[in-house]
Amino acid sequence: MCNKRNERPNASVDNAEEIRSCLENLSSFFKQASHLHGDVVPMLPPEEQEKQNAWFVSIEEHTIAFVEETNKWLLEVPDTPEECVVSPCLGSVPNDEACIVEIAVDDIRPIDSVSNVSVKSKSRSTVISKSMSTTSSARLRAEAETAALMARQRMLSQKHALEEQQELLRKRKEELDLDMELAASMAKVSVLKAAEGSCVSNVSVKSDGMNSYLERGKGTQLRPDTAQFVPEFNTQPAESGGEALLSGYSAVRPKTHNRMEPPAAVTGAGPSALLSQPAAATGEEDSPTQDLTVNFGNSLLTPTLSARNLGVTIDSQLSLTPNITATTRSCRYTLYNIRRIRPLLTQKAAQVLIQALVISRLDYCNSLLADLPATAIRPLQLIQNAAARLVINLPKFSHTTPLLRSLHWLPVAARIQFKTLVLTYHAVNGSGPAYIQDMVKPYIPTRTLRSAPAKLLVPPSLRAKHSTRSQLFAVLAPKWWNELSEDTRTAESLHIFRRKLKTHLFRLYLD
Repeated sequence: MCNKRNERPNASVDNAEEIRSCLENLSSFFKQASHLHGDVVPMLPPEEQEKQNAWFVSIEEHTIAFVEETNKWLLEVPDTPEECVVSPCLGSVPNDEACIVEIAVDDIRPIDSVSNVSVKSKSRSTVISKSMSTTSSARLRAEAETAALMARQRMLSQKHALEEQQELLRKRKEELDLDMELAASMAKVSVLKAAEGSCVSNVSVKSDGMNSYLERGKGTQLRPDTAQFVPEFNTQPAESGGEALLSGYSAVRPKTHNRMEPPAAVTGAGPSALLSQPAAATGEEDSPTQDLTVNFGNSLLTPTLSARNLGVTIDSQLSLTPNITATTRSCRYTLYNIRRIRPLLTQKAAQVLIQALVISRLDYCNSLLADLPATAIRPLQLIQNAAARLVINLPKFSHTTPLLRSLHWLPVAARIQFKTLVLTYHAVNGSGPAYIQDMVKPYIPTRTLRSAPAKLLVPPSLRAKHSTRSQLFAVLAPKWWNELSEDTRTAESLHIFRRKLKTHLFRLYLD
């Protein structure tokens, strides 16, 4: 076996020791470079770390391939033990010192002459000096790179500090801009309020008709901030009291509204007035005051059965049946027009169109329909069912409860309760109008109870619940509010309250 290895023409013993020494120096140098790389790279930014790691891995792969090819050549040299070959894993050199000594001893064989030994020793010293100079220059370059990276890291830290200061200055500038706009708006509002108060006071002083009415009606309260008066009790006849009321009202109106011409009735018979009186109070559908007439300036007002105010039709019995009829008629006509173009629309487009034209019409002033009988609200619910079928494009008699659940639409009765409870939330948290806040009173127990922080309202009396006043906001709002869970009542913001309230009503009406 040994004779076959010695007969190979490409195996040479002259430079094997020199190559082996260079490989050992290369291994030790790469080991130091690996340690230096592991110490320096964590101090770099993430992007720079990835770049340096990729570069070092490529260099390591090329070096390992070179060492493996050199080891293959060393194994072909005669009398070379396999355990003394330099490992391809850079940074790891043979730990057995005896092996290195044996290599040095085996190189001087008895057949060698003294001249050969001297030549080999000179070449070995030359290789060692070259490897030492190469190692020192590489170490110097590594130290220079480390110093450069440290300087770059210090500059980057200063740059990040300046960027943070710029961000803080930008936020502070935005806050100052908002404060400036808010201060300007508040100053404008205060000036307008002062001017309005002076105007109302001047008008009230010059109004002789209003003063005379106030002298006759001793229980009347005047509210200058809203230019309204609320009579509590009047013992005079209806004709004179009504005429004085209208004359006083026209006196306190601003100059731009002093000329009040009542609109003509639908029948064209002339100006008319609505005298509301629930049917439950008289037990008759026809009010005994139908023949009553009131003088209003140069016009004669005659009673009518319904009147329209801000888009809501109010009847004399306060049943709101004409308003429901008008709403269903308008929504039905809109659905008819949308159904004609439904084949040209996607489901999403149809849903957006119906929500904008039909559902918004059902929600307009729907809090006035609170606590009405289910038979009165049923026409509105039929409109919503037809709208849901039109969105999903289903036949006329399809079941609508799954459709409402999939569209995330509350039924009409739940939408009425939703609107009322949202107004109650505004009143409880002080963000609603003053006249709504006066209608609800927070429940304050006389002693310390666990329900004190639950934001409960004073419940209505039993007489109010079972009387004709059961549809009042002051009666329904505390009742529905106290039925909510404490987590819903104590919501931190209006958005959270609306979300929890909608979930509660879905479980109540659609589960």
